[in-house]
Amino acid sequence: MAVVNLVLRGVISGSQTWSTHVDFAQLGSGAVGQVDLDVWLAAAKTQLDTFWSAANGIGAQNDTTTTYTQLQAYYRAGPGGTPLLQSSVVVSKAGTSATSNVWPWQSCMVATLLTGFPGRKERGRMYLPCNRPVGVTAVHQFNATATGAVSTSLATAIHNINALALGTNGLFAQPLNSTRIYQRVAVDNRADIQRRRTDKLPSSASSVTTI
Repeated sequence: MAVVNLVLRGVISGSQTWSTHVDFAQLGSGAVGQVDLDVWLAAAKTQLDTFWSAANGIGAQNDTTTTYTQLQAYYRAGPGGTPLLQSSVVVSKAGTSATSNVWPWQSCMVATLLTGFPGRKERGRMYLPCNRPVGVTAVHQFNATATGAVSTSLATAIHNINALALGTNGLFAQPLNSTRIYQRVAVDNRADIQRRRTDKLPSSASSVTTI
């Protein structure tokens, strides 16, 4: 079963790169060419631009130096392996929150993509940058307005991308190595971390005290 890996990329606080992805399985056996993938990706970009810019959505949970800059699609004959086709488009989106009191770069909001079936292989996760959330409770958790906006806007984007054609074929978002289709998006109110999102943050000073 052919798959498309859809990857969102950007930069946190003007320095640290971030990426997250969602996978789609091809329904149909029609041939897919470069033009087909380019057209599909351009249409998918429209949906993900709307997701980023949604009111109280993920763009609102990042400061103005955090950006969403690129969307890539990798077409493969099956999960894993070398891509048969690759397409990329430039994105020009930035966060809308203030640059003061930002959270650590590795802070993120996690969107869990649910199929309705148990087991880790039956769900997906998207680790979304979140360095200056505006909807935060007194105990430093996201409020319902923020989590609701992100889950709704992401679910809408995935639903609309599912409706796009790849050449003569359909595509549906689902976990790799599974035949289950994502049914829901859940966003927890607890912030999570992506440790690899600090590799561009070197130590600038160190304090050493003799015992």
